[in-house]
Amino acid sequence: MKPLLASCIAMGAASAAFGADLPANRFHNDHREGVQKVVFVAPQAAKAGIEGEQAAWHYLQNHIRQFGLAGTDQLELVRRKESLLGGHYHFNQVIDGVSVHRGEVVVSVSLEDGQVYRVYNNLYPAGAAKNLRTEAQLDLDDAYDIAWEQLRVHGDMTLRPDARLVLQPIGASLRLVYLVDLSVEAPYGDWRHTIDAQTGEVLEVERRGVSSRPEDVDPDDYDGPILDRSEAFARFEARKSARKAKGVAAKATVDGTGVVFLNDPRTALMTDALEDTSPAADFDGAYVTRTLRDITLESGEYRLEGPYVRIVDFEAPPTPPSTTTDGNWDARRGDNAFNEANAYFHIDQSQRYLQSLGFSGAKGIQDAGIRLDTDAVNGDDNSFYVHGPNVIKMGRGCVDDSEEAFTLLHEYGHAIHFDINDNWSGGDTGAMGEGFGDYWAGSYRYSTPNGRAWNPNWAFPWVGHNPCWEGRVLDNTVAQYDPSETYDAHVDVHGHLSDELWSTPLFQSMRTLIDRGVPREEVDTLLVESLFGTSADMTMRDMATLIVDTAERLYPAGPHAEVFTEKFRDQNILEANDGQLQSGVAVTVSGDRNSTEQFTIEVPANARKLTIETKGGSGDADLYVKFGAEPGLSDFDRASLAIGNGEDLTFRRPKEGTYHIMLHGYSAYSDLELVATVEDGGSGPRGGWVSSQSFASILRGGSHRDYTIDVAGDSLSLELEWGGSVDFDLVLLDASGNEVGRSVTGNPETLQLDTTGKHGAYTARVINNGGSYASFSLKATQR
Repeated sequence: MKPLLASCIAMGAASAAFGADLPANRFHNDHREGVQKVVFVAPQAAKAGIEGEQAAWHYLQNHIRQFGLAGTDQLELVRRKESLLGGHYHFNQVIDGVSVHRGEVVVSVSLEDGQVYRVYNNLYPAGAAKNLRTEAQLDLDDAYDIAWEQLRVHGDMTLRPDARLVLQPIGASLRLVYLVDLSVEAPYGDWRHTIDAQTGEVLEVERRGVSSRPEDVDPDDYDGPILDRSEAFARFEARKSARKAKGVAAKATVDGTGVVFLNDPRTALMTDALEDTSPAADFDGAYVTRTLRDITLESGEYRLEGPYVRIVDFEAPPTPPSTTTDGNWDARRGDNAFNEANAYFHIDQSQRYLQSLGFSGAKGIQDAGIRLDTDAVNGDDNSFYVHGPNVIKMGRGCVDDSEEAFTLLHEYGHAIHFDINDNWSGGDTGAMGEGFGDYWAGSYRYSTPNGRAWNPNWAFPWVGHNPCWEGRVLDNTVAQYDPSETYDAHVDVHGHLSDELWSTPLFQSMRTLIDRGVPREEVDTLLVESLFGTSADMTMRDMATLIVDTAERLYPAGPHAEVFTEKFRDQNILEANDGQLQSGVAVTVSGDRNSTEQFTIEVPANARKLTIETKGGSGDADLYVKFGAEPGLSDFDRASLAIGNGEDLTFRRPKEGTYHIMLHGYSAYSDLELVATVEDGGSGPRGGWVSSQSFASILRGGSHRDYTIDVAGDSLSLELEWGGSVDFDLVLLDASGNEVGRSVTGNPETLQLDTTGKHGAYTARVINNGGSYASFSLKATQR
């Protein structure tokens, strides 16, 4: 029984009035199970003087307990990102001056009305900090030495090293660790070590760079001598100082020209007969000349350094960037100068396209510029984006990766999502980052000449789909999402590539929307916008929900949300639930406190019984049923309000037609199973048949509540119990409203009635004769 039901009903009605079309909130499914993860906030009346950052703090101060913390003292505002829809306030979780790694809550505040519209919570509840030690026994040099020795470094550093002390979530607790980042030529890679700050134990070693395709390097394969760490650090700093010392002459910004591939040679010429080793003349028809905007002129020398991309050499093999004396790059493939011009053109163009969508100025993404090395990765057949130093590294094995716009823009896609959300990690973000990169590149290719006509669903049409690498596709529509799995980058899950599971619904949504007259620019805009306000540990279902919500906010009159929903449901990323229940088939439902979910079940003529029940999961959802129309919290035929998820309603001799079923979140609930079962029957109940119904609620003193009981048996028994010292009565009325029974004897009240030949709808009336609220339960049994 639920003593707060009346106030919850009032709150639910208010919530429904403000936000009937809001998506259901999302919940954590790790040790924080049941804690809200993505919260869609219903519009509220604006509070004078409270908007922007103040609105974000105000929301957290009033809701922090639902995220598992007692107050906001552990929160520190670290940055604000602005998008088309809102300002996104990122609050780090800090304990005793040490940040919780990936511990963050992001509050999104509307630019239109200054009110909170969405919250992404990745905080760790207070219990995680029990017995926590926040004083390290090791210093930074110790941590660097441990990582260096474990890697057995035998090649120079390529990027600046970094180490920081954080609290690392491990299961349901926190552990003080160093995160050590080392980028080295051998063993090649951008490595991250997680090292216990008390004991020096190496807890995890991972690759920090995100690659366009799988890679496999094992430091244990090397058993030779290692470099001295201090000397290697000193050499790196010396090289950096030497580069800085060179840049002292006056510079000008001018436009140049470059010979490039507008997409890739295969797409341009519409043939897959081209190979890396094809004669040079076979490529002549694929080249075009384009403007290289805002390159650098210094001391009579033109360099490919502009406001949004700088072509540099920071990684082996050593290849100084090309320069010209006239600002024109006319090299062809096979000459790295062509790769550099091609890379500059496509990254610069993609940034300017982002700005044309509205992501400029305070809303800018990657507009401070990115460094790119077209002859990197030790010459291997792969490419990487590395967050932190914000660099792109392109390989030259087999086909030079920089020859293809798709590969360049795939890596730039990583740069985009990391710039928006620098906590992009955990959950399914590995696969989603790859899928978004493939989408971003595929969207551009689709807009180019022949992009729609020649294998539009190929990802990496030139670098892949050849003997070196099979590439990927953007139409793996048979892959199905399994919420029990974790989707890292480039992994096989149930026979399908994780990257394609995410890229496919994005790209196919774009194609469908374009066919329906929607500009490609709108699709790109909503997908970029949906990345704002996110944090770590996202699943595909989390992100898909955010995409659909963003589509509804940006283009409420368009088909955008409908199409994305359809494509996500096709691959089980969003659950395909149209609300129509099939007899005996359970559906899994999750919801927030005060949320409502509507379903229907069709009952044929002459059905003997309809049973509706909930079971399993966590939290508490109540069950409301109405024949012929959707029920509400105060408009229903029958309701079951038991504590927990064990609701059960039975209709004897149900009417022919549609029964509407509503789940109402008395509290947040998740993974609840709802099942409605229709049983065929003859003219009446079978021998030995028993049916029970239970009702529970609270009732104000001096009032009554009626419950309809469909009687199909030969006897009816009622039992009423209540709490407290007040006095209740129980009255039974027939279908005509005539009183046919009354019990006024005490707690419990009981009634028995012979209903042989008297079937139909009876009313059990519960009366509270006292002067205060009291909870009660009523049980009706038919035989």
